[in-house]
Amino acid sequence: MGKRILSGFRIRRGWSIEMKEIFLQIKTGCMNYYKNFQAKIQFGEYYKDFSHEMILLLKKYKKEGKRVVVWGGGLKGNAFLSAVDARAKYIEAVIDMKPSLQGTVLATGHKVVGKEYVLVHPIDVVFIMSELHFVENYFTLEKMGYKGAVFDVDYLVKHKINCRQIYKNNFKQVDLNDDKLFGYDLSEIHEKLLEILEEVDRICRKYNIPYFLEAGSALGAYRYKGFLPCDDDIDIAMMRQDYERFLKIAKNHLKAGFLLQKMEKGSEYLYPFAQIVMDNTCFVREEFKNLKMHMGIHIDVAPLDTISADPKEQTEQFEKVRKITKLIRNRTLPEQFQSRNPLKCFIVNSKYYLLHLIPMELLKKKQMQEFTRYNHLDTGYVGDLCTHYKKVIAFKKESLLPVASMQFENREYPVPRDIEAYLGEIYGEYKKLSPREKGSVKYNLAAVSLEENYKKQRY
Repeated sequence: MGKRILSGFRIRRGWSIEMKEIFLQIKTGCMNYYKNFQAKIQFGEYYKDFSHEMILLLKKYKKEGKRVVVWGGGLKGNAFLSAVDARAKYIEAVIDMKPSLQGTVLATGHKVVGKEYVLVHPIDVVFIMSELHFVENYFTLEKMGYKGAVFDVDYLVKHKINCRQIYKNNFKQVDLNDDKLFGYDLSEIHEKLLEILEEVDRICRKYNIPYFLEAGSALGAYRYKGFLPCDDDIDIAMMRQDYERFLKIAKNHLKAGFLLQKMEKGSEYLYPFAQIVMDNTCFVREEFKNLKMHMGIHIDVAPLDTISADPKEQTEQFEKVRKITKLIRNRTLPEQFQSRNPLKCFIVNSKYYLLHLIPMELLKKKQMQEFTRYNHLDTGYVGDLCTHYKKVIAFKKESLLPVASMQFENREYPVPRDIEAYLGEIYGEYKKLSPREKGSVKYNLAAVSLEENYKKQRY
């Protein structure tokens, strides 16, 4: 009798697991079709005029046996595939860095795979969907040893590059009109950034707050003793407890002409790190031009938090932070989409509207809880959980502090104690030139001024 009950339990348990898998597949399928529908509405017109040239190119590649993939399974990727390869005839796969997407099949029939796909399969051409991530993804492919052709689809569309030019890969990559600095030279921007850095350094020295140049600024100090070519910002970092102390002091002790900007009520500033902004200047990113925040020339000040020594727990924390940060971004920043049809507007910005049902203060609280999850422990490891990189950025604390110093333009500034270990963790083969150093960078600005604040600024 007991065996029969146990057998029945196993059958019901197996049936339950099977049903859960079926429901998960149905849910994934529905989400993919909705995503495809949303993508067509938002980006359908964007690719409409370009689709003919791309289809001709893909047919030519197919005839020659060339293997093609697209990098980016988001809305742009879905719309692009619907416009040029709706039945998955020419493009064999879609690369995406999100583990949750990998293994799924888009509404167009394209399978989503990880970046390793280009190493296992002899891929000839990669089309990168987003200009915002082109440099980062290009650099990733280069580090992986990929030798095939790589194209920025946004660049091709905006410049109306034809099939023959793409096929021969002989068009000249010139700056887009909206990438220019509105008549200013980059060196003028650098001068203002150095003024801000000097003010931050003054406060940190006076109040004994340890900090160091981080990310691209650290790489610039190491390689050029100054800015990376085409770099338009300065990044510094400090431990969370020093960061909190810095915020309190900077609020009252910055010299006139400098402002502290961070997440707070009344502002739509959405970054989980602070900025020190130079007043009476503007450096406005196109995607942020309508936000209620100060958009002057600035440097970023990032907090570093204690993280677990266990790589699995590091990944878990990183993914949770990324999800919450993305929710905050989606709640703050609607898609730039115009239509007289209110239903289309709602579909494109459904996340934006639905997320307003969640109080922003609750999201910020959850974000801070996740940032500081291990700060009561001494694990020996710290992480940059505010990073835009799509990977865990973890350092041994002893490789960062006590800081060393290195020349950066006009004088010496603090850098991580073991700067080579630091750069290796972020960039991998950091001694190779990055696309940014080769000039492959897009500013995508709406306004620049060294004399006045953004005229449309609402903060």
